[in-house]
Amino acid sequence: MSEYKYLDKDGLIYYHSKIKTLLGGKVDKVDGKGLSTNDFTTALKNKLDNIQSEAEVNQNAFSKIAVGETTIIADSKTDTLTLSAGSNISLSPNEASDTITISATDTTYSDATQSAHGLMSVNDKKKLDGIASGAEVNQNAFSNVKVGNTTVQADSKTDTLEFVAGSNVTLTPDATNDKITIAAKDTTYLDATTTTHGLMSADDKSKLNGIAEGATANVGTITGVSMNGTSIATSGVANITSLPASILNGAIKNGVTATTQSAGDNTTKVATTAFVTKAVADGIASITGIDFQIVQTLPTTGEKGVIYLVPNSGTAPNIYDEYIWITSTSKFEKIGTTDVDLSGYVQASEMVSITNAEIDAIVA
Repeated sequence: MSEYKYLDKDGLIYYHSKIKTLLGGKVDKVDGKGLSTNDFTTALKNKLDNIQSEAEVNQNAFSKIAVGETTIIADSKTDTLTLSAGSNISLSPNEASDTITISATDTTYSDATQSAHGLMSVNDKKKLDGIASGAEVNQNAFSNVKVGNTTVQADSKTDTLEFVAGSNVTLTPDATNDKITIAAKDTTYLDATTTTHGLMSADDKSKLNGIAEGATANVGTITGVSMNGTSIATSGVANITSLPASILNGAIKNGVTATTQSAGDNTTKVATTAFVTKAVADGIASITGIDFQIVQTLPTTGEKGVIYLVPNSGTAPNIYDEYIWITSTSKFEKIGTTDVDLSGYVQASEMVSITNAEIDAIVA
């Protein structure tokens, strides 16, 4: 303390007191320990007491392990994650090398059935490959379409049936609504002629309505009669059978006798009573029985021994016209009617007197 050797008594007393004060806060030295400049608090002492002997700083580690959508969380600082071998899996841990080997076990599957899972057979694979993508179970469909007596058959699984519009027909397809409209066209026909089919004109219809049912063409229409160079009035005379008996039993100038008229001869000639009788006799020759048949119209071909009764517009007792079939001429012969129409006969007032000499001259 050389620095204090020159101090007086009072100075020494001052420093002595100061040093004593400073020495009062000292810490006694402990063997093996030294002092630091850092304060060591009670909190630090408690923290130090909780650290295990030889503890080290924590290394990086996973506190959470996610498997799919599941997360496994460590429940403590020393929690253990256990790996378990599931179906067809084997685990081989190696503690020395700190490794775990995970292997899959080979598995044998049977062919799949409709009730059990399994592997696909070769035949099933071929069958599956032959099915189109998006294929569905076949729906009901027509493989045959019959029109009249003709059957149209589908030639393949995707065959197409085509509709073709024929004469006077129009086809209107609607793909949106899956339908086809079939319509007939209006057709215009010309009037029928004697050589071409067609519609009937109003005049022809009127003419047809004016012809009686079962009517036949008039035979032997007389356009004029003269006797000995003098014309006889024939107004209203329709045919030769309408002439008075006095004329029919005689002869007409420029005419022919009944003996020269043959069956089917439709020229204007005299038909005498003898001629008509012979024609009927020839028609019914070899007939052993007579049958009557009522028909609306005469058939194309008749039968021998049958009298065909065709209704007419008359009244009782004359409501039928009678016809027989002549086999030699293959034609029908009208054999009679009970209807008597005298309107076409020459009236007595219209007759011109003729002398015997004039008759003799005509016959000669």
